Amino acid sequence: MSGLVFCDWQSAGIGRASSDLAFVNVRAVPDGALVSPAATIAYLDRCGGSRAAFERALLLEELAIFVFQWPPFAAYNTALGISRVHDRVRYLSERWFTITPGWR
Repeated sequence: MSGLVFCDWQSAGIGRASSDLAFVNVRAVPDGALVSPAATIAYLDRCGGSRAAFERALLLEELAIFVFQWPPFAAYNTALGISRVHDRVRYLSERWFTITPGWR
């Protein structure tokens, strides 16, 4: 294995993988990074399930974290980091309404 690896030991237990991957993305976006799509594929290869459903859950989890939990932390980011977050939230919103047109 090579490259950057995230290890989250804040809490351990059975939970939603989409929450963990979404949270890592939220933390990485201000610095211009994202979780590799290979992480999603590796999770699905190991645990099974619908790729489309998991990707929707991941998208919605990330968007929810940005909307409901991220704003108090905005002051700790640079103007460039905040701009990257705005761009990511705009992308996630557009993607959500593209793949779930009935939600408009």
